[in-house]
Parts: sequence; structure tokens; C-alpha cells
Amino acid sequence: MNRQANQSWRTLPTLSIALVLWVLVARNAQEALVSELGQYKGYTEPIYDQWVRTSQYVTVWDGTRLAVDILRPARGGVPVEEPLPVI
Repeated sequence: MNRQANQSWRTLPTLSIALVLWVLVARNAQEALVSELGQYKGYTEPIYDQWVRTSQYVTVWDGTRLAVDILRPARGGVPVEEPLPVI
């Protein structure tokens, strides 16, 4: 067997091991991603550490008063003042 062919046979197991490790790492990274109600991990660090709830009444066109709960993100118990894209 010539020298070049001998070297290619040595790198094949190394590449195979690297591929298997890459697949295992990618699979573990995907399993660590959680985005559910009350749980969020594995994506980015959370910007807000809690939320603040306020309630008020809104009067609609026919005079009916509707109760509305407003949930706002907060840092350290203080609601943020910046505009947020929510409904």
C-alpha cells in the first residue's frame, strides 16, 4: 500500500469519531431547549426576571365595564417602561 493511501485510512476513523461526537453534542443541545409556559431555557438569557399584574375596568361603547388584567414584564419587581409589541 502506498504512503498516501495509508494516511487516508488513518484519518477515516478520526473523521468518523468527530462526526459521532458532533451528532451527540447537537442532540444534547436540542434536548436542553425548553420554551413552555413558565419555563424557558437553552435559547438566550431571559431579559426580564418576573412580571407584574395590574387590573382595571374598561368601559366599552354600550357602557358595559369589562375587567382587564394587564401583565407586564418586570426587572426586580419594577415594570419596564419601554414599549413592547403585545396585544
